[in-house]
Amino acid sequence: MQARFNRQKLHWQWLGALALAVCVAFPLVSLGHMKQAAQRAERAGLLAAVNVQPAIVMYAPTACAYCHQAREFFAAHGLRYTELDIENSAHHFTAYRHAGAGSVPLIRIGERSLNGFDAHGLRTALRPWLKID
Repeated sequence: MQARFNRQKLHWQWLGALALAVCVAFPLVSLGHMKQAAQRAERAGLLAAVNVQPAIVMYAPTACAYCHQAREFFAAHGLRYTELDIENSAHHFTAYRHAGAGSVPLIRIGERSLNGFDAHGLRTALRPWLKID
């Protein structure tokens, strides 16, 4: 009788441990799959339809070849941006310095800053909102 009771007890302990493992592991696996699916959708640009383009602010002087390239990039890809003239406005120049200026143009995409014109960096940061890539 005692051996039968020990086998049943061991059986229930094993089932309890298995149930606990499933209860703990399943939500973690599901969460991981949901995260991966969201990342794939974001990379594919599927979330761009519901997401609003982040604010793009370009701090630039009027005569600057790299700034001109950035303007052309924004126009070619249908991106809305705000340009702040750091050459003719002391207020904009001060904001440019406080925003982490290193070179021109300084392009702020949301909270992210890009110093200088970098087409690859802009494509990477703005991929879901580019009209032509």
